[in-house]
Amino acid sequence: MGFSDLEQGWHHEIFDLVDVTIHRSVELQEKDDDGGWIDRLASFPESDEAFGNVEELRYSEPQGTLAGKARFANYMDEMVLGVPEDKIDSGVQTRIASVDVQIGTVPDDEIAERAKKGRIQCFEAYEHMDKCVNICLYISSERFDEICSAAAEPDVTFQIGINIKGWHWLGSDGESKIFFKADGYDLAELASITVSRKIPNPAQ
Repeated sequence: MGFSDLEQGWHHEIFDLVDVTIHRSVELQEKDDDGGWIDRLASFPESDEAFGNVEELRYSEPQGTLAGKARFANYMDEMVLGVPEDKIDSGVQTRIASVDVQIGTVPDDEIAERAKKGRIQCFEAYEHMDKCVNICLYISSERFDEICSAAAEPDVTFQIGINIKGWHWLGSDGESKIFFKADGYDLAELASITVSRKIPNPAQ
């Protein structure tokens, strides 16, 4: 396969999601000068008087994040970091086994707009962190709660479908190869998320 075989555009991929963690958080908020709600953070040189002289406070709606590592469900598929500008296959490719995924919640009435604004971005190595590819996606708060309920069962597994706009290759046997940009970002959408639980056979 050469780089002349690559195509750029939207494509759909299925990943297993492992090392999954689920986070929920709320923030104490106060009103700003424009009447909007902002997180209430005490910071120097905020005076005690100014910080204490706030009439309206509230806690934000719960925010959720589901995070994990995505790896191809099909062992024949591959992920590659970097797309040479000249599109010539040099034979030197940086293959990666998994990518980091974060799925954040947005209000139900905003999901139609936010769902299509997911991003795929490569981050350089920094101190104790290796170079990595990060995919940031969005899901409605209501659907997130349903996923959390299903995930509360023991021995569950996760699988996600992602629509990706970027460079890819599809082989004659259905195998897929994704090329992630080393600079800049690509677009992505959360197409599906499945939580499965294997039911043990009853004792004979």
